Amino acid sequence: MDVVFWVLLVVVGGAASVGWRLWSFPGGWDRAFGGAYAAERRKLAAARRAVRRLGWAAGREVAGARLAVHRRTAAHRQRVRTAQRHLDRLSDPGNGSVLVRFGEAALHEHVVTFERTSIPLAGLQVRDEHSGGTSHLYLTRPDGRVHHRTYPHGDHAEEDVRRFAVRVQNAAADENDFRKRQTVMIAAAEAELDAVRADTTDRDRARAELAEITERLRLDTRLKAAQAELAAARDHWHRSTGSRPR
Repeated sequence: MDVVFWVLLVVVGGAASVGWRLWSFPGGWDRAFGGAYAAERRKLAAARRAVRRLGWAAGREVAGARLAVHRRTAAHRQRVRTAQRHLDRLSDPGNGSVLVRFGEAALHEHVVTFERTSIPLAGLQVRDEHSGGTSHLYLTRPDGRVHHRTYPHGDHAEEDVRRFAVRVQNAAADENDFRKRQTVMIAAAEAELDAVRADTTDRDRARAELAEITERLRLDTRLKAAQAELAAARDHWHRSTGSRPR
């Protein structure tokens, strides 16, 4: 079975090679394989190679320059998006990351939530009391509104409630500090975003390099000369055989 496979492979490969040779050098068997026409085949093949070599080199150079433009443009856009996200987070920080969970409560960087109730930490005052086997947590907003939560000691130890109250109070202090600095940080983030948007140096340099390469290749006569020699070789072959090669 293996022998048959390899024989078939050799036959198919040989047929393909003969077919390619007849297609490359049209005009009959003698023109494609005869020794009398070897010089003409070499001249046509050399002209083809010259065009391919110069064309591929130019194509690779242009493709590389275009890829550089694409990458540097994408990198600039990414820097802008990163700066914009930073500004957005400062302008509207949302709840922030979860710092600790306590029963139904979740203390975030900027709010404390109880099931469906969300209480901003800015300006929040925290007080805890413990009596009769129950702990009480009082959260007072800057407008005076009070949120009261009870924790039976059978569910939550008094020390755990105290510890959670301290965490909330400290988080509120951190939030107050953040709010004091927020305006300044937003102004800095806006300035940074403007600077990032304006800094197109890498992208512009890549575009200039692409334009320079494109113009240099446009003025380069080597490819045009090679194409002219290939056209002349094809014309000569056509006149000699009546078949025009590609």
